[in-house]
Amino acid sequence: MSLTYGTIWGDYGDEKVTGTTALHPLSTRMVLPDGRVFYYGQTDGAQTSGAICQSAVSVANHDMDLAVNTASAGDKSLSVTLGGTAAAEDLYKDGYVSSLT
Repeated sequence: MSLTYGTIWGDYGDEKVTGTTALHPLSTRMVLPDGRVFYYGQTDGAQTSGAICQSAVSVANHDMDLAVNTASAGDKSLSVTLGGTAAAEDLYKDGYVSSLT
């Protein structure tokens, strides 16, 4: 198996490590010595070991038809005018921006 960007090699037990500080970008792929694959993510802290999880519910006024203020390909930041729901700092950290136009 070849090493690809975003893949780390873990030891047994690394899949159970938790904490309050981000160690890797979200969705980093970890392969254990026996070939099992896990993906790095975050939760609100209320989940228990072995729980099935789903992604967070979309924030009202953040999910579509937003005005992006003059962004160009290759820019490292952009300004977006949100609806009536404010955004917290780093709310969309490690996320993606796409355009349908």
